Amino acid sequence: IDYAKYVKMALYDVQPNLVRLAVLGFLNYDAEADKVHVLDKLFDYVNDRSAKRDYDVIQFPSVVRGSANATVNLLNYDMTIFGVKQIYMSDSQNVVIYPNEQKIILKKNRDFTFAGIVHAGRFDFFGKEFSFDYDKFIIDLKNVDSLRMMVKSVEKDAYGEYPLVKCKTVIESINGDLEIDNPANKSGRKDFPKYPVFNSFKDSYAYYNKKQIQGGKYPKDKFYFHLEPFQIDSLD
Repeated sequence: IDYAKYVKMALYDVQPNLVRLAVLGFLNYDAEADKVHVLDKLFDYVNDRSAKRDYDVIQFPSVVRGSANATVNLLNYDMTIFGVKQIYMSDSQNVVIYPNEQKIILKKNRDFTFAGIVHAGRFDFFGKEFSFDYDKFIIDLKNVDSLRMMVKSVEKDAYGEYPLVKCKTVIESINGDLEIDNPANKSGRKDFPKYPVFNSFKDSYAYYNKKQIQGGKYPKDKFYFHLEPFQIDSLD
């Protein structure tokens, strides 16, 4: 009743609002006693929206039919989530994950492991052993099958612009990590133009041994480009 008076609304109009906020986890609503207990999540949300503290945009939308959305391992409490087509890690830095088989394994403190594609600006990393560290806001790219880059076309399009096109050459045998954004800027509220940053930890190579390239006349062991460990920033 006090809340209804404060917002100057009729009680029957306020009650559905309270139920919706309770479903979202912001408060506990006892309809019979007509009492509301505000939870910490509400204060956290208000602080986030008012830019008083950092927050993240990470969500795990799970869409499946005829089976469970997730399973929990009772030995280590890892949660395997199914039906996850994509995960937006950072809107401002244009970092998106596309998990293989639409599956990830969620661990403590929002860390998770997966296989699939990591899209970061103009770079796409394809691999089988990737892991995300929430506190550091880094994706560990342990086993990258290949890295494909987008580059500006040498020809203009119909609008007189040079569109981005996929570079035909891919880089292989990569091991490194991807710094998504400053760890204190998960929300992207501040502008850190040097992110995303990719750090290569070991030698990597570009090969030209495919059959469609001069009939496969360039075997891996005789013709390749060799890249020593490197760092590249501003991937977007």
